[in-house]
Amino acid sequence: MAQREIDAAQLADADKFEAILAQYLAGDIEEDAFRIFRLNNGIYGQRQGGHNQMVRVKIPWGGMLPDQLELMADLADTYSRGWGHIPTRQNIQFHYVQLEKIPEVMRLLGTVGMTSREACGDTVRNIQACHLAGACPHEQLDVTQWAEAAYQHFVRNPLGQRLPRKFKINFSGCATDCGQAMFNDVGVIAATRTLEDGSVERGFRVFVAGGLGANPHPALALEEFTSREELMPTLEACLRVFNNHGNRDNKLRARMKWLVDTLGWEDVQARVVKERRLLLGS
Repeated sequence: MAQREIDAAQLADADKFEAILAQYLAGDIEEDAFRIFRLNNGIYGQRQGGHNQMVRVKIPWGGMLPDQLELMADLADTYSRGWGHIPTRQNIQFHYVQLEKIPEVMRLLGTVGMTSREACGDTVRNIQACHLAGACPHEQLDVTQWAEAAYQHFVRNPLGQRLPRKFKINFSGCATDCGQAMFNDVGVIAATRTLEDGSVERGFRVFVAGGLGANPHPALALEEFTSREELMPTLEACLRVFNNHGNRDNKLRARMKWLVDTLGWEDVQARVVKERRLLLGS
């Protein structure tokens, strides 16, 4: 894994957060507007009230370098309670960080190429990958490079800033599906197909509209095989369909799985393929 460079965009996010925070504390920005801004930067307000915040740090595809892990320890000791939580989507969370200290924390993350941007809110959340990626003897492809590409493409992308609801993408390297593609808005599983000349092409199967919760929905296969060249347009096409047609009136029915219930799978499938065709054409 290559050393991550300083994330200049995260440093710019920290500067903007500091400026908006000053306006909020001065009473010039309403609570609801600040809450949306705060969530899009990966900062949750805690129920204890006051200025206690939870900071969620993205770990794209679960890959972390030694200097990044050292910073996590420093943040836990200096700004939190001496420890952090590792939730299910390959993030690290710190509680009881004071609101006034958030810009400092964001800048420190940027110095080691990390970000909290869009770890919360109605955005494309952290891009996950199988924990055995690159080491699994059964994998068809090492999906880390594809997950990294998806992370780079969608973070701060204007398309994903005000979605109907959160949007989750996961990668697995083989049919075992350790990444649990079946329970994500988009799940990508590396696969192969045999061509007419007998050669084997490596690519993906893309599953759409999975989810857990009180009404679990297994994801559905978009098509039999998606080539490597078409993967990123396919992911963006799925997001565009969700952004255009997702339920913005009822948060409880705003995930991709409910869009399938509303429009029907064939309609959703056709819309994704059409969006992809337009993206490829442009």
